[in-house]
Amino acid sequence: MGPAHHFRLCGVNRRTMPGGCGTIRSEGNGSLVGERRTETNPAQRAPAQNRRAMRVVLIGNYAPDRQQSMRRAAEVLARYLPDAGVVVQTVAPPVCLGRLGNSRAGIGKWLGYADKFLLFPRHLREMARQTRKAQNSQTIFHIIDHSNAIYTRQLKCVPHLVTCNDMLAIRSARGEFPENPVRWSGRQFQRMILRGLERAPLVAAISEATRRDLLRLSQLKETQVGVVQLGLNYSYCPMPAAEAWPRIAGCLSKAVYPAKPRLESPFRFILHVGGNQWYKNRRGVLDIFEQFTRQTADGPLLILAGEALPPSLMKRVIGTRLERLVISLTECDNEDLRALYSMAELLIFPSLAEGFGWPVLEAQACGCRVATSNFAPLTEAGGPSAFYLDPRQVNSAAGIVAAALQEPAKQKAQRIEQGFRNIQGRTTEKMVESYLNFYRQTAGNPTA
Repeated sequence: MGPAHHFRLCGVNRRTMPGGCGTIRSEGNGSLVGERRTETNPAQRAPAQNRRAMRVVLIGNYAPDRQQSMRRAAEVLARYLPDAGVVVQTVAPPVCLGRLGNSRAGIGKWLGYADKFLLFPRHLREMARQTRKAQNSQTIFHIIDHSNAIYTRQLKCVPHLVTCNDMLAIRSARGEFPENPVRWSGRQFQRMILRGLERAPLVAAISEATRRDLLRLSQLKETQVGVVQLGLNYSYCPMPAAEAWPRIAGCLSKAVYPAKPRLESPFRFILHVGGNQWYKNRRGVLDIFEQFTRQTADGPLLILAGEALPPSLMKRVIGTRLERLVISLTECDNEDLRALYSMAELLIFPSLAEGFGWPVLEAQACGCRVATSNFAPLTEAGGPSAFYLDPRQVNSAAGIVAAALQEPAKQKAQRIEQGFRNIQGRTTEKMVESYLNFYRQTAGNPTA
């Protein structure tokens, strides 16, 4: 992320940033960087006429952790909240000690922990102290990712809220998912996160299913947990075939597996979008697809868009009937995904659990039908237009995929239209208004 002591700042015009973040400069790729330097708090330096304007400090994630969905969530809020008259500042743990090693393994991981849990909390505590001193109840601190809920300890004297994206790690630590055993240290860390959530005066869950889990597992009251109406973080819509197929050809030229597959457009394929996290159930995707190929002759290919398959799953492909039927793509931007969604015959998304399930809505926005898991929150995301399957029942799931691909043209068109209707309310404007309601609730209420 560049030199040490830099904070990531998104969606703010060039200006001097308060709270120890210095001036903004463009990096030339649309992102903005704030240079950290010692300055006074925003509440002290703001002109008198602006002191009563709502200010939101978005607390983002540590850049080396590469949590792209959280980065995009912060960028969307930073981009659109100013349109509602909100002054926005985005801060995140600076990469100081973590520059000395890989933050995901070995000593670098522990140095990253020092950046996140020793150095950055001191900065937050000072920001909160200065805000409190200025008696500025219109400054709200918003923790974008609940895995950073431990920062609520530093924010207890100022209005703040946390967005809870899912309860999967906390539930795993409690043994609710045998597919994802958690070590003792991980269980202790998840307990810390849960305690941090319980300290928050208000929590915004991204789905009703997440809200129910949070109330079940925490000491929070129902009045402290609401559901935020999220919007798509990119303007997904159908891409014309004449534009989509050349873009897909470009993706294929960079395919991880097989190397540069020779396919003439157009060709038939079904799509999975996701990483290698246990709950994405990529092994289940391969199992369902293989069973489907046994039921159907001359069927479509399977494109896996996301992280490269790990060696354990590559063994599942190489030397089997899947070897010539599976394509792995890793370098896909939003427009590449839009092309893939638009030309795919079906999105298969048999997750074992989810916080929400964004690919379901992204696919529907592009006119792609969806087959996904038959439980919340995926049923919330998919609505009445999706095909639903049990991800642990491979044979029946494969049968549902086969039936989806054989759907008559009239019913197929109706289902696609249902999908468009399902995503109509998922606008950025509605999401911003939803968050504004949370901010108004939080303002002036620093403690629960």
